Amino acid sequence: MKICNYLKLTIAVTISLQPITVAAHAASQHIKQHGVLFAGSLENAHPYQYAYNEIPQPNLTGTLKNNSNRDKQSAEATERKKEDNATVRANLLAWVTHILTERYDYEKECEEVPLFIRGDKESKKLTIPLLENHRKIIAGTRVFHLRWQGGKSPYRVRISREYERHPFIERDSIQGHDLRLENFSLSPGNYTLKINDTEHSKIRVEFTVVPGKTVPPMPAEIKGSDLSHAAKATVYATWLASQQGGTWIFESFQRVAGMSDNYQPAHLLSNLLADGQDLGPIRKVTVPIQNSIKW
Repeated sequence: MKICNYLKLTIAVTISLQPITVAAHAASQHIKQHGVLFAGSLENAHPYQYAYNEIPQPNLTGTLKNNSNRDKQSAEATERKKEDNATVRANLLAWVTHILTERYDYEKECEEVPLFIRGDKESKKLTIPLLENHRKIIAGTRVFHLRWQGGKSPYRVRISREYERHPFIERDSIQGHDLRLENFSLSPGNYTLKINDTEHSKIRVEFTVVPGKTVPPMPAEIKGSDLSHAAKATVYATWLASQQGGTWIFESFQRVAGMSDNYQPAHLLSNLLADGQDLGPIRKVTVPIQNSIKW
């Protein structure tokens, strides 16, 4: 019985494998003769059949056309962006030129009309328009510029950190209305500035030092322009002074005060900022500009 069962099983397995063996042999012979097993549609192919050189190729005409359209749209969008940037840049430069031209005309008028006629008490009052409101500058080591108005020389200037009783900067016998400190280092935090004059008038203001990454960056319309380095710095400083309600006026002053002796636009802007003039938001210039600015 066991032998018979074994023979039955062997016969059954052999019979069941025979179609596959025959199919494989036939396929092998077909490939040798024709180089391809199946030449029809893959959708109707038998599970054991494979096509080697008759695989349908995708139709790329539509894809290439779509890619061409996308490339064209992308180029048009890039061109529109360039035109928009040029328009924004032109208006920004016109706005800055308009502001500095007004300042130029004002200073020219002041040269012709003595300043003392504008009220003795106000002209003698000790003030720091740069820091009338709580202003910010960025941390780091740089040349530090400060300017004040009124009072009577000589002056005494002290700068101290918040919660510290003793100043870390103290300068006496200053004859003018400005102070320049080389390699001046400031770390983030709040600071107090005090100025006294010879008549015992004094003023106390505060400012905040913040990390450099918090300052609004130079707009791409300025950075990508063909203006000189000094012109870019001046236009950027003007733009910066108009941001966030004048918060960055003190920082803007730092950026142009060092160029004021050699570059007319920087000179006009630093004087304007030192007077505490509010530039307001950027506006479109629609009137012709009597340009007195040499960029």
